[in-house]
Amino acid sequence: MGWLGRLVMGAATAVAVIGTMFVVAEAVLLPATRCLVARETVEGLTMPRSYAEVRHALGCDGEPAGRDDWGPIVRETFRWRGDAWPYGVFEGVFYNGMLHAKNVRWIALDLDLRPPAAAATTPSGAAH
Repeated sequence: MGWLGRLVMGAATAVAVIGTMFVVAEAVLLPATRCLVARETVEGLTMPRSYAEVRHALGCDGEPAGRDDWGPIVRETFRWRGDAWPYGVFEGVFYNGMLHAKNVRWIALDLDLRPPAAAATTPSGAAH
């Protein structure tokens, strides 16, 4: 096998390894739910807000991620899966049932190679 064959095999192996990494990361790091929440909706959540209001705004229940009971204070953390690829997670921290902290982690890759719609017109504004 020549250098070109080794290069192609190396590239194919790298793509397979990276793809496997994304699948494993998704299974381990993201909440196990089919419900996807939009970043705009998450960022629009004001605090304090009850869990029922957050659930209604996001359209689904969060996955329980932790609970601490300190007598008169109960802290619960819930996770929602974001609508981003490869990674989007929103964690809401609730004290006595009220949202008091948000942790938003979003990584969105846009792999669309088509030009934007504005680039598909001529300077006069007429379509090609």
